Amino acid sequence: MPYMDPPSVADIWNDPDAEWTVACNWLGPLIDGSATLIRRGMRTDGGTIPRPVWPVVGHPLQMPFLAYFLCHDADYSGELRRRAVADARLYKGAALDGHINALKLRTVYRAVRIGGGGVWRKHTPQSVERARRFCRAVGAEEYAALLASRRLPVMPASCGPLPDTLSAGTSSGKTEKE
Repeated sequence: MPYMDPPSVADIWNDPDAEWTVACNWLGPLIDGSATLIRRGMRTDGGTIPRPVWPVVGHPLQMPFLAYFLCHDADYSGELRRRAVADARLYKGAALDGHINALKLRTVYRAVRIGGGGVWRKHTPQSVERARRFCRAVGAEEYAALLASRRLPVMPASCGPLPDTLSAGTSSGKTEKE
């Protein structure tokens, strides 16, 4: 589970939707040969879910979705992958988890496909550069090395055993741009 620091009371007073801060390095699941590495200090709102949808999908900072929302936020804010790829990875990761019902999963996926474009279009070169200080894509080989180092919290084993997920991809530190 990712460790999160809450916003200060003053921040919440000024903005009820103030972002939380990732309090440790976090390695997302290996999906299609790559994963998302999140560094301590990345800011997030969890899932950018409109409040009226919360009764269906739950609070945006609750597990198990939070683990996938973090990677999705990093993929978006740092433009580590094309938008459609980031959305598909959110869906695939959450589906592999096995603890999220199909209605919630479809609702969240549709929401990011419909509403994510507005978020994506607000990016500037400066905001993407700032976000990349806290996240990057890693390939299968680096993922295996990070797992072996046991120095990072990683996604739960329910995302699939490591040997089954090492089928494709390498890491060059490059990103997929939209």
